[in-house]
Amino acid sequence: MKVAIVLGSIPYGGIENLVFDMALYSKNYNDLDFQIVNVAGVGEKLNEFYDAGIDVFNVCTSTKDLKVYRVSTLRKLKKVFAQLKPDIVHTMNFSADYFSKLALLNSKTPIVTHIHNTKIEEHLHRRALNRFLSFRTSLYVSVSKAVYDMVEKMHNMFKKKHIVLYNAINLGNFKWIKRTYPKNHFNLVSTARLMPQKNLDNLIKAFAKIHKEYPNTTLTIVGDGKERVNLENLAKSLGINVVFTGYQKNVSFYLYKADLFVLPSYYEGFGNSHIEAIATGLPSVVSKNVPSIEITRKCTLVCDTDVESIYKQIKRIITNPKLYDALSNNTKNLLQQFDMNNYLLKLYDIYNELLR
Repeated sequence: MKVAIVLGSIPYGGIENLVFDMALYSKNYNDLDFQIVNVAGVGEKLNEFYDAGIDVFNVCTSTKDLKVYRVSTLRKLKKVFAQLKPDIVHTMNFSADYFSKLALLNSKTPIVTHIHNTKIEEHLHRRALNRFLSFRTSLYVSVSKAVYDMVEKMHNMFKKKHIVLYNAINLGNFKWIKRTYPKNHFNLVSTARLMPQKNLDNLIKAFAKIHKEYPNTTLTIVGDGKERVNLENLAKSLGINVVFTGYQKNVSFYLYKADLFVLPSYYEGFGNSHIEAIATGLPSVVSKNVPSIEITRKCTLVCDTDVESIYKQIKRIITNPKLYDALSNNTKNLLQQFDMNNYLLKLYDIYNELLR
């Protein structure tokens, strides 16, 4: 079974990490052949795919080729599909979905449209294209119930079959450890792209309040992005030392050094970084907009996105050793829900059903 997994580009991000792990685990299946198609042909994470021995079919040479009016991109993608002859095309974001559906407009190849975010497309013409092209979708896959509701409202005009499939991670990269309440020093960590949606400025402001009351606390932010300079300047202006590590391939190193994970995003599709933290036994504080809370409530405190709410929930854990231990212990029971092997078994059944 040949499945073309189509991405717009391959930057650092949750979708790309998911596809990377899918490709690695698929090597355990003799009759499942993932063919990774990169429409733009570029991306910071592309070399990691190559280093892991994962072949990538690069269609174009620039993110400029993802503009919706690029007929040349459509023609090139058509040629790639003609060469690969996939049994199923599985798209992972708007650009991949848009160009794949147009390229396969007169084909009977099933298309799986995988939606990873609750954010509604800002541009009206792209939103309209999403809705119109839904007739060419064979199956919608949403990464959470929150995404499912958005897709039904904004995408699925032709009422195609639609399921929820929670994301998974490579548990081989993470080892669960029994956490003990840190008596002398409390290290907070957030792993995220440094983008406005992650609300890290309010996290830093909340941490400033925490640090004023509890000087033996630290905050480490793992990741990179366009907001880095602004966030570094904010931390300096508040007189606090926040460690910015930049992008790291091995985020588990920083998770093991931490005592609490925090992600106060304005919106998410699921929250892979949250489940990576859970896989190491960390209790968490995340915003109500991180849909991973649909299945992680027993090991997570939920906050709003404002500074005061983030501060109060962090403080609840810092000041309550019993709560800390309970949240950490509850992480262990969730691990199998995030196992990539189980995830691929579900996908394998989905693909087979589409081909019947």
